[in-house]
Amino acid sequence: MMKKILCLFLAGVLISLPLSTLQPSFVMANQKVFRKVTPADNQRALQLLEQANSLRSSKKYEEAIPLYTKAIHINERLGGYAGRAYCRFMLHDYEQAERDANTSIHNRSARDLLLPGMMGMAEYVRGICRYQQGKYAEAEKDLRIAANSRYGTDEVKQLYQTCKEKAAAVQK
Repeated sequence: MMKKILCLFLAGVLISLPLSTLQPSFVMANQKVFRKVTPADNQRALQLLEQANSLRSSKKYEEAIPLYTKAIHINERLGGYAGRAYCRFMLHDYEQAERDANTSIHNRSARDLLLPGMMGMAEYVRGICRYQQGKYAEAEKDLRIAANSRYGTDEVKQLYQTCKEKAAAVQK
């Protein structure tokens, strides 16, 4: 009898709730959710990215990484992962650099690819990091893309061929 009363009570409560409260508050696994960013936040993130890019260009990689991180925390959609990946790569932190390059590739839009120096940067970093870690088959795919971008130096093209040979040798 008590269970019946409890069920009727809960049914009454559910019926009286607005439909908006019944929608699930969780996020689907493949759904990207960004926090709300104010124009002031956006401006601050752009300033941090500009400073970080300047430091990266000056080869001050250790100083650039915290600025990229702050910019990413403020507004992830503006980027920063590829630049931070490059800095970590130059500091020989291949695991973290590969992780940032993966995030950069996953998050970027078509507009991002139009920015100077962005097309191929994450693939270049990820490919060389994977090569350094002995993941030749995976590195080959990234270095093929990088070889056809502005990062396609003779060294990258040679590394691509080396990966191709090593990946074929591993498969045999």
